[in-house]
Amino acid sequence: MANKELDKLRGMSVSDLNKSLETIYKEQFEDNLKLKTGQLNETHKIRINRKQVARIKTVISEKHNAGDENGK
Repeated sequence: MANKELDKLRGMSVSDLNKSLETIYKEQFEDNLKLKTGQLNETHKIRINRKQVARIKTVISEKHNAGDENGK
């Protein structure tokens, strides 16, 4: 499953990756707030979002190291 997801991420441009990273950061913030107030029922989302952030950052790093600033 992760390979399909990585292929999808690698096909995105750096700006699209940054936008999705921003969206995940917002989700993380909201989930952490809910966790602290006891309103979060799906605690597994915290781990999933953290791993997704790592995947996106890895792909961004790969693109920068390859010199492919614009993506694809």
